[in-house]
Amino acid sequence: MIRRLFASASALSLVLCVATVALWVRSYWIGDEVKRGTAVGEVRCESLRGLVCFEWGRRYMGVSRVTRWHYEAVPNPASYDWPYPSGLEGSLWGDSLGVLWGGAGGVDWRVVVFPDWLLCLLLVMLPARSYIARCLRWLRLRRHHNMGFCAKCGYDLRASKDRCPECGTPIPSEVEATAAQKSRGMHA
Repeated sequence: MIRRLFASASALSLVLCVATVALWVRSYWIGDEVKRGTAVGEVRCESLRGLVCFEWGRRYMGVSRVTRWHYEAVPNPASYDWPYPSGLEGSLWGDSLGVLWGGAGGVDWRVVVFPDWLLCLLLVMLPARSYIARCLRWLRLRRHHNMGFCAKCGYDLRASKDRCPECGTPIPSEVEATAAQKSRGMHA
């Protein structure tokens, strides 16, 4: 059950990684913005010029309109100075990673900014771990198979003739020959 859950999570993570790469490439020509207005503020997620910005703000002047989630394509994102509201304070590392806050346009903003490549790196970690684990398992089983061990359970087959005494798996003829050579001290 856990193995299936892990495999499903790895597949979902890989799909999200591919989608992030597509949005990353697209963000240099057309930006994407998803937003929702609430009675007290606004929530936005933007992808512009290789950056992802999560923004949420609380209005301190006036009342905003309650809206549903709304998608908007931003043509020519290169014309924007920054993909997040200007006039904010905070810490940015290399103009692309950080947390910002402050008042701008009658809204008290909180902004988290990070590059698309960082999101891709985080999303690809789970599938990469799964792939590396499978490769290591395959190499271990191959080495055991070549050394005269059962491919299914890992039992030493040097003294066995036709079947593994532990699990009953038939022994292939090349394993019998390899096991016989190793038990006599001869190496191929």
